Amino acid sequence: MLSLTDLLRVTFVDEFNSNATNIDTAVYNMLRIEQVMAKNITSLSSHQTIKEAVEILAVNEFHALPVIDNHKLVGIITTTDILNYLLEQY
Repeated sequence: MLSLTDLLRVTFVDEFNSNATNIDTAVYNMLRIEQVMAKNITSLSSHQTIKEAVEILAVNEFHALPVIDNHKLVGIITTTDILNYLLEQY
């Protein structure tokens, strides 16, 4: 799984530096996805509860989790999805 956090981890330049775009592009062109992505990912199934998802996200400080049913990716749940769900409840 490749996330924005994974990409930011390999960015070596302060975002306010005017040369950041050129250097970031060079870094991104040198690396393969497999070098940057998270390999030991945590996932959940669509049958698990929102509470279980929140616990996994909070404990591991993740911002997104793949949802897998029968060894197939069926979706991704994010912290924003959960916050939007909670907002709808009020």
